[in-house]
Amino acid sequence: DRGAQGNGTTDDTAFINALIAAAPAGSVVRVPNGTYLLSQSVILDKGIVLDGGPKEQVVFEFAEDGTYTELGSSGTHAAILLRHTLTNGGSADARRSVIRGITLIGNNAPNTHGIVLAAPATLDHVDSKNFGLAGIATIAEVVDAGSAPIQGNANGSLFINCIAQSNGASGFYFLGNDSNACTLLG
Repeated sequence: DRGAQGNGTTDDTAFINALIAAAPAGSVVRVPNGTYLLSQSVILDKGIVLDGGPKEQVVFEFAEDGTYTELGSSGTHAAILLRHTLTNGGSADARRSVIRGITLIGNNAPNTHGIVLAAPATLDHVDSKNFGLAGIATIAEVVDAGSAPIQGNANGSLFINCIAQSNGASGFYFLGNDSNACTLLG
């Protein structure tokens, strides 16, 4: 409906981000089968369900030389970022988001994590591979801006049958006082 091609050669970044921006909080955003080439970060600032279906048939492929959101002053980046900034006066609230049935391919994007959760969310049948850093990371700590990698709280996140492989650092990575009460199943 938003014009994405999903053919693996056309840059679908603007279309995917428009789809997410147009979705009201609490809605389900369905992504049809295809390979979606992305050159910028996908940011969830509200709680939605991003539903891809069979993960082998819905692929988000991130360009090696893409422009990805920097995480604080650490010099690291996120291809997909779920934010929660209400505790520090911000407006982002991706709590209870669900990402289901999507494979992420990083093409060894340097200094980039696949998915970064700074809000409690559920990843269900999500694969994340070939990123320069971790495939799936929770990085969250509620402190003053600038002194933590990312503001937020990812406690309570749930990972169901997720795979993080062939990444330049950890498959799964947890950093911060508010990203350690998570459950991994399967």
